[in-house]
Amino acid sequence: MMKNLFMKIQLLSHISDCVVQIGLQHGFSNFADMIDMNCGAIPEGDFENVIDPSSADQFLNLYAGIAESRFAAAVTVLLGTNSRFMPLIEDVCLEIGQEFKDENMSTAQDALSLIDAVILEGMAGAENRKITLSTPEKVCWKVVNDFHAQHWEKYSGDVKNYYHLQKCFIDGMLEGTGIKFEQNGSGEFILWKQQ
Repeated sequence: MMKNLFMKIQLLSHISDCVVQIGLQHGFSNFADMIDMNCGAIPEGDFENVIDPSSADQFLNLYAGIAESRFAAAVTVLLGTNSRFMPLIEDVCLEIGQEFKDENMSTAQDALSLIDAVILEGMAGAENRKITLSTPEKVCWKVVNDFHAQHWEKYSGDVKNYYHLQKCFIDGMLEGTGIKFEQNGSGEFILWKQQ
Protein backbone atom coordinates (compact mmCIF):
# COMPACT_ATOMS: atom_id res chain seq x y z
CA MET A 1 0.00 0.00 0.00
CA MET A 2 2.73 2.50 0.96
CA LYS A 3 4.87 1.57 -2.05
CA ASN A 4 1.89 2.13 -4.33
CA LEU A 5 1.23 5.52 -2.73
CA PHE A 6 4.86 6.50 -3.33
CA MET A 7 4.54 5.41 -6.98
CA LYS A 8 1.49 7.68 -7.35
CA ILE A 9 3.44 10.57 -5.82
CA GLN A 10 6.35 9.98 -8.20
CA LEU A 11 3.97 9.78 -11.16
CA LEU A 12 2.32 13.13 -10.36
CA SER A 13 5.77 14.65 -9.90
CA HIS A 14 6.80 13.23 -13.29
CA ILE A 15 3.72 14.78 -14.94
CA SER A 16 4.64 18.10 -13.29
CA ASP A 17 8.18 17.81 -14.67
CA CYS A 18 6.72 17.28 -18.15
CA VAL A 19 4.63 20.44 -17.74
CA VAL A 20 7.78 22.29 -16.64
CA GLN A 21 9.50 21.00 -19.82
CA ILE A 22 6.79 22.71 -21.89
CA GLY A 23 7.74 25.99 -20.21
CA LEU A 24 11.45 25.40 -20.75
CA GLN A 25 10.85 24.64 -24.45
CA HIS A 26 9.04 27.98 -24.75
CA GLY A 27 11.73 30.15 -23.24
CA PHE A 28 11.00 30.05 -19.49
CA SER A 29 14.62 29.29 -18.63
CA ASN A 30 14.26 29.42 -14.83
CA PHE A 31 10.91 27.60 -14.65
CA ALA A 32 12.31 24.36 -13.15
CA ASP A 33 14.28 26.24 -10.50
CA MET A 34 11.23 28.35 -9.62
CA ILE A 35 9.05 25.25 -9.15
CA ASP A 36 11.75 23.52 -7.06
CA MET A 37 12.29 26.58 -4.84
CA ASN A 38 8.59 27.25 -4.28
CA CYS A 39 7.29 23.69 -4.00
CA GLY A 40 10.17 21.40 -3.12
CA ALA A 41 11.15 18.24 -4.98
CA ILE A 42 10.43 14.54 -4.75
CA PRO A 43 13.54 12.37 -4.30
CA GLU A 44 14.22 9.89 -7.06
CA GLY A 45 14.67 6.23 -6.31
CA ASP A 46 12.85 3.20 -5.01
CA PHE A 47 10.58 3.36 -2.00
CA GLU A 48 13.06 1.41 0.15
CA ASN A 49 15.88 3.85 -0.64
CA VAL A 50 13.88 7.05 -0.17
CA ILE A 51 11.35 6.48 2.61
CA ASP A 52 12.42 5.95 6.22
CA PRO A 53 10.24 3.01 7.37
CA SER A 54 10.08 4.33 10.93
CA SER A 55 8.23 7.44 9.77
CA ALA A 56 6.83 6.39 6.38
CA ASP A 57 3.44 8.10 6.92
CA GLN A 58 5.11 11.44 7.61
CA PHE A 59 7.36 11.21 4.55
CA LEU A 60 4.51 10.12 2.28
CA ASN A 61 2.26 12.90 3.55
CA LEU A 62 5.03 15.45 2.95
CA TYR A 63 5.81 14.15 -0.55
CA ALA A 64 2.12 13.92 -1.52
CA GLY A 65 1.75 17.62 -0.68
CA ILE A 66 4.90 18.49 -2.62
CA ALA A 67 3.74 16.53 -5.70
CA GLU A 68 0.33 18.21 -5.62
CA SER A 69 1.92 21.64 -5.19
CA ARG A 70 4.37 21.07 -8.06
CA PHE A 71 1.55 20.15 -10.42
CA ALA A 72 -0.71 23.01 -9.31
CA ALA A 73 2.10 25.58 -9.53
CA ALA A 74 3.48 24.38 -12.87
CA VAL A 75 0.08 24.37 -14.57
CA THR A 76 -1.10 27.64 -12.98
CA VAL A 77 2.10 29.56 -13.77
CA LEU A 78 2.22 28.29 -17.35
CA LEU A 79 -1.45 29.06 -18.03
CA GLY A 80 -0.99 32.44 -16.34
CA THR A 81 1.50 33.39 -19.02
CA ASN A 82 -0.72 32.23 -21.87
CA SER A 83 -3.80 30.00 -22.07
CA ARG A 84 -2.49 28.56 -25.36
CA PHE A 85 -0.41 26.17 -23.26
CA MET A 86 -3.50 24.21 -22.20
CA PRO A 87 -3.60 21.94 -25.31
CA LEU A 88 0.08 21.08 -24.78
CA ILE A 89 -0.54 20.21 -21.13
CA GLU A 90 -3.61 18.17 -22.13
CA ASP A 91 -1.47 16.20 -24.60
CA VAL A 92 1.13 15.43 -21.92
CA CYS A 93 -1.55 14.13 -19.55
CA LEU A 94 -3.21 12.05 -22.28
CA GLU A 95 0.10 10.53 -23.43
CA ILE A 96 1.22 9.62 -19.92
CA GLY A 97 -2.22 8.14 -19.22
CA GLN A 98 -1.85 5.97 -22.33
CA GLU A 99 1.20 4.34 -20.73
CA PHE A 100 -1.17 2.73 -18.19
CA LYS A 101 -3.94 1.63 -20.52
CA ASP A 102 -5.19 -1.91 -20.35
CA GLU A 103 -7.40 -2.77 -23.30
CA ASN A 104 -8.48 -5.97 -21.55
CA MET A 105 -10.51 -4.06 -18.98
CA SER A 106 -14.07 -5.24 -19.29
CA THR A 107 -16.02 -3.33 -16.64
CA ALA A 108 -16.38 0.14 -15.22
CA GLN A 109 -15.35 -1.35 -11.87
CA ASP A 110 -12.07 -2.57 -13.44
CA ALA A 111 -11.48 0.97 -14.70
CA LEU A 112 -12.00 2.44 -11.23
CA SER A 113 -9.54 -0.10 -9.78
CA LEU A 114 -6.92 0.98 -12.32
CA ILE A 115 -7.57 4.67 -11.60
CA ASP A 116 -7.21 3.98 -7.88
CA ALA A 117 -3.93 2.17 -8.49
CA VAL A 118 -2.39 5.09 -10.40
CA ILE A 119 -3.89 8.47 -9.45
CA LEU A 120 -2.96 10.24 -6.22
CA GLU A 121 -6.11 11.08 -4.26
CA GLY A 122 -4.72 11.87 -0.84
CA MET A 123 -3.22 9.69 1.84
CA ALA A 124 -3.90 5.99 2.21
CA GLY A 125 -7.01 5.35 4.25
CA ALA A 126 -8.41 8.85 3.73
CA GLU A 127 -11.98 8.82 2.48
CA ASN A 128 -12.00 11.17 -0.47
CA ARG A 129 -15.00 9.92 -2.40
CA LYS A 130 -18.45 8.48 -1.92
CA ILE A 131 -19.50 5.81 -4.41
CA THR A 132 -23.14 6.37 -5.36
CA LEU A 133 -23.47 3.52 -7.90
CA SER A 134 -21.25 0.54 -8.68
CA THR A 135 -22.18 -1.99 -11.37
CA PRO A 136 -20.05 -3.62 -14.06
CA GLU A 137 -21.57 -1.20 -16.59
CA LYS A 138 -21.42 2.02 -14.56
CA VAL A 139 -19.67 3.50 -11.52
CA CYS A 140 -20.57 6.92 -10.11
CA TRP A 141 -19.01 8.86 -7.24
CA LYS A 142 -18.76 12.28 -5.65
CA VAL A 143 -15.70 13.83 -4.04
CA VAL A 144 -16.26 14.29 -0.31
CA ASN A 145 -12.79 15.52 0.67
CA ASP A 146 -11.04 17.44 -2.10
CA PHE A 147 -7.37 16.74 -1.49
CA HIS A 148 -6.38 18.85 -4.52
CA ALA A 149 -8.18 22.15 -3.91
CA GLN A 150 -5.90 23.44 -1.14
CA HIS A 151 -2.83 23.09 -3.35
CA TRP A 152 -4.42 24.89 -6.28
CA GLU A 153 -5.70 27.69 -4.04
CA LYS A 154 -2.20 28.12 -2.60
CA TYR A 155 -0.96 29.09 -6.08
CA SER A 156 -4.10 31.07 -7.04
CA GLY A 157 -5.00 28.32 -9.48
CA ASP A 158 -8.37 26.88 -10.41
CA VAL A 159 -8.87 23.31 -9.20
CA LYS A 160 -11.16 22.83 -12.23
CA ASN A 161 -7.93 22.72 -14.24
CA TYR A 162 -6.80 19.78 -12.11
CA TYR A 163 -9.99 17.84 -12.81
CA HIS A 164 -9.89 18.73 -16.51
CA LEU A 165 -6.31 17.44 -16.80
CA GLN A 166 -7.15 14.39 -14.68
CA LYS A 167 -9.85 13.61 -17.26
CA CYS A 168 -7.25 13.85 -20.06
CA PHE A 169 -5.03 11.39 -18.16
CA ILE A 170 -7.93 8.98 -17.53
CA ASP A 171 -9.04 9.25 -21.17
CA GLY A 172 -5.53 8.06 -22.10
CA MET A 173 -5.79 5.15 -19.66
CA LEU A 174 -9.17 4.10 -21.05
CA GLU A 175 -8.32 4.45 -24.73
CA GLY A 176 -9.46 1.40 -26.68
CA THR A 177 -11.41 -0.12 -23.77
CA GLY A 178 -14.94 1.05 -24.64
CA ILE A 179 -15.13 2.58 -21.14
CA LYS A 180 -15.75 6.32 -20.89
CA PHE A 181 -15.13 8.80 -18.10
CA GLU A 182 -17.03 12.01 -17.55
CA GLN A 183 -17.68 14.66 -14.96
CA ASN A 184 -21.18 16.03 -14.97
CA GLY A 185 -22.28 19.51 -13.93
CA SER A 186 -23.41 18.42 -10.47
CA GLY A 187 -19.94 17.31 -9.42
CA GLU A 188 -20.46 13.62 -10.05
CA PHE A 189 -17.81 11.47 -11.72
CA ILE A 190 -18.95 8.64 -13.97
CA LEU A 191 -17.27 5.65 -15.57
CA TRP A 192 -19.50 3.78 -18.03
CA LYS A 193 -19.11 0.95 -20.46
CA GLN A 194 -20.30 1.70 -23.98
CA GLN A 195 -22.75 -0.85 -25.41
